[in-house]
Amino acid sequence: MRPTWMCSTSLGVLALLAACAAPAALEPAPAPLIGAADGGDSADRACAVVLRSVRRAAEADGRPATKCADGRCWILLEATVEVADRALAEGGLPELLYRNPEGADGWFAATLADPAAGAPAGVSRFRIRFGEGGVRDGLTASATTRSRIEVVAYLRGPRGGRLFDHNELPGDFDNQLLSGASHFSFDARADVCPGAVAPSADATIRFGADWRHTLEGTLRAGGTVAIDYDLARLPQCAGDTYMGRRSFDTLAHARVWPSGELLEQQSLLECAEPYCTDPGPRRPVLQIPAGATSIELWFSTSGRSCGVHYDSAFGRNYHFALQRPVGWVGNFVAKVSRAGGAPCEGAEASPLTGPLRYETWARTRSVMGNVCFSVWSEGVTDFDNPALESAVGASVTCTWDGEASPRRHAVTLDGRVGNDARYRLDLRALDPLASYRCPEVPTRVEGGYEVAGASCTAEVNGASWGAFRLDFADYPSPWRDANCAR
Repeated sequence: MRPTWMCSTSLGVLALLAACAAPAALEPAPAPLIGAADGGDSADRACAVVLRSVRRAAEADGRPATKCADGRCWILLEATVEVADRALAEGGLPELLYRNPEGADGWFAATLADPAAGAPAGVSRFRIRFGEGGVRDGLTASATTRSRIEVVAYLRGPRGGRLFDHNELPGDFDNQLLSGASHFSFDARADVCPGAVAPSADATIRFGADWRHTLEGTLRAGGTVAIDYDLARLPQCAGDTYMGRRSFDTLAHARVWPSGELLEQQSLLECAEPYCTDPGPRRPVLQIPAGATSIELWFSTSGRSCGVHYDSAFGRNYHFALQRPVGWVGNFVAKVSRAGGAPCEGAEASPLTGPLRYETWARTRSVMGNVCFSVWSEGVTDFDNPALESAVGASVTCTWDGEASPRRHAVTLDGRVGNDARYRLDLRALDPLASYRCPEVPTRVEGGYEVAGASCTAEVNGASWGAFRLDFADYPSPWRDANCAR
């Protein structure tokens, strides 16, 4: 399926025509970085485009996917490519170049990219299926193991120039070389463009070999959930092979309610070699639609000669409620006090209507410093709800001056006030300039003080509310100068 964003009128005219043209038949493509006269090929080392992973592509029933034409069949692979949103905004289109280095057909281009969920902020993720003209299907096991395919991801610009991913392999002519001995699998190193790696999932559901399941984290509409599945629950098809390759898979299936939408099924297997004699667990992450109220899960394993077997709680499937969006967040209050008392109330508590500056007096003389806010969610916060703490996922997210990515900071449930739940952020615990502490965020010198500032919002069940400003200031510290890396 062609991604709808590629036909958006927000792209330039040339990019629009390139994106929406009918797919052409498989034809050889120019080799990467050949020194074209117009300088159209260049290397990216700034994380504009990253080849994140490659796997064998699978059909809907779990069988390895192939493409046959003119009496020849090819192994199909699926690449995950991540693109910086800034590059997409400039009209870049994610594509992939590949070849069989032992073949005589040269390079081929895979140009149809499907958007995929789970990317972090500032990054878009795509899946590209490719392989026709690469590695032949139906070879003997030893021949498949010896087979190789060379791969490189790139962005095609509105004027036809190509920006090739060289973030992991720095050489201008270096490409990823995948081997049949590793089932043509590839994963980028964790230190390659770490800002483009998606954060851990909001929640994890573990399905153990003892047939119990547990939930960790916050399972919410609009969030993400990781599936940690013990393969011992469905062992029936393990070892099923055909012509020297794995012909079985174990899949996770998911449906969300009230829409009844089926999410993309996910493989639960990781294999180091074609036979997959010792499969390892794969931990897929699912993106939950924003309007969902619950998610339903079940699992299956199947193979060429072993039939289909299910793990579905005897047909009932596994159901999990999701946290709902809240109706209101407000009453932002700051309290910095040397007298103590209630954390969010009293004469020293005042509405947070402007920037809050936390200075040396507060650091050395006060006994508490809090930013407080209230949350209302109908049917959740307006009664003595024993599940209140798990039903509302609250935190504060701050983007510190000098950093591009936000940081999430924990808050504490202070209790119920009327129909609201009230939360507090402990400024003393957050303070990056506290005595004998090396700041973990950037600082600057301003007016004779060392200052660390941040723009913050309350994050409640996946939505942002109530932007406010925090500035921490302290006199220059000989201890920090002597003990902290600058």
